[in-house]
Amino acid sequence: MTTPAGLNNPVLVGADRIVKPTNTATHLKFVFYVKVSALGGSNAFFGPYTLDVGCTPTSVVYADNAGLTTNVNVIVGASVANIYTFAQPTSTRSYCTIITNLIVNPDASGTSWSGSS
Repeated sequence: MTTPAGLNNPVLVGADRIVKPTNTATHLKFVFYVKVSALGGSNAFFGPYTLDVGCTPTSVVYADNAGLTTNVNVIVGASVANIYTFAQPTSTRSYCTIITNLIVNPDASGTSWSGSS
């Protein structure tokens, strides 16, 4: 069996065959198949299987803020709760902790957005 680049050859551990990353990358996704050969030359393929290593982009779920209104009239003394509500992203894996969340300009430069308060 030829293993995808970045994964070791399967290792027998008890009754299981184990594959693991061979490099130190911590945020990758590997897609692979398993070929099983039997006496007599019969072959069967299983998969695709996906091995997620670390916090891949598919493990983070972003909320849709498309309905965000940027111009809101507020009467003096009124509550300012929920005037601008940004839903925080979440992770589908318990070990992927969101550590930062920044609003950036829409020009893909990654620079922080700021506006009048």
